[in-house]
Amino acid sequence: MPSGDAAAAAVFCFLYAVLMQLPETYLILPMVCLGRVYYQCHWLGDTVVGSAIGTIWAIIAFVYFGSLIPLM
Repeated sequence: MPSGDAAAAAVFCFLYAVLMQLPETYLILPMVCLGRVYYQCHWLGDTVVGSAIGTIWAIIAFVYFGSLIPLM
């Protein structure tokens, strides 16, 4: 089961990095993933897959729905 928290963090980090031009915010994502593993909520692979899923959805949202949101 992929980590939903890692996926949500990936969406947040990607959109924040792209919209605000702050790519260093993407460094939050590994901390979220390691925190999920540390508290034994997920395995490392779960957080990696969750991060990939979240990043893919953020790219889709940015590319296809950017015209609907004035901020983008």
